[in-house]
Amino acid sequence: MPTIIPKVSEVKNLQDLSKVIVLPLIAVSYIFQTGLSLRLGAWAFNIPGQASPAGIIFWTLVIFTLKAIFISVAAVLLYVVLFYIHVGLMYFRVNFLPSVALLFIALGFYGVLTEGAVGPLSIIHNSWFYTAFVIGFFLLQAINQFDEVGLPPLFSIGE
Repeated sequence: MPTIIPKVSEVKNLQDLSKVIVLPLIAVSYIFQTGLSLRLGAWAFNIPGQASPAGIIFWTLVIFTLKAIFISVAAVLLYVVLFYIHVGLMYFRVNFLPSVALLFIALGFYGVLTEGAVGPLSIIHNSWFYTAFVIGFFLLQAINQFDEVGLPPLFSIGE
């Protein structure tokens, strides 16, 4: 069995750590998946092949920063939508976020246990599988914090 699977004693640490690393992991996985280029419809920008080393570093930082900001904002918006769906379904006694967290953790196990995706999921970069673990644990942490404090992570300022 691969050594990347978290040990039971590390689960609590991963839940605590997930609040800090979830957005950077999503950003890095997105950049791994899409590469260091910017595309918007027919328009595309790549790092110029004849650029100087300083130019390559500059354009890498610019593209990396823009992509990281884009995917982080998209991830936070999706998180807010998922959380409000969860709150809305609580009226009907439906635990939505634990189910979503379970799906993310299962996706993580799928990628880890198969050492990369098989079949149609093979287009997914391997970093997404570890990221799925972290997202799952982040959602579980959000549920725990919501039950204890009333606000999930990212909704509260200064804990």
